[in-house]
Amino acid sequence: MEPQRSQSKTLSGERNGDNTAGYRTYILTWLAIIVLTGITFTLSRMGGGAVVLALLIAGTQAGLALYFFMHLRTETGRVFKILIPLILVILVVLMGLTFSDVAFRKW
Repeated sequence: MEPQRSQSKTLSGERNGDNTAGYRTYILTWLAIIVLTGITFTLSRMGGGAVVLALLIAGTQAGLALYFFMHLRTETGRVFKILIPLILVILVVLMGLTFSDVAFRKW
């Protein structure tokens, strides 16, 4: 029977050859999401013109959460390389259609 190796995570890096990020990466990602939330809050106080920028920041926050916290950066399958851009294109098309509907609506 082989002895079990320690699976402790290091502060800055990987876990014994595993591809998981260390605590430092998670903390920096969390801090970036907190900073972006503060920027979004500040933009909400500026008025209606900052909606597009707030949506871009929200997309960036979602991307960070997906990439680091949901471990999509370690996925190597072709499914993710095809699916993620396809979903983003569909999202952009739907948002564009919604904005054009509101912009050209006769009140």
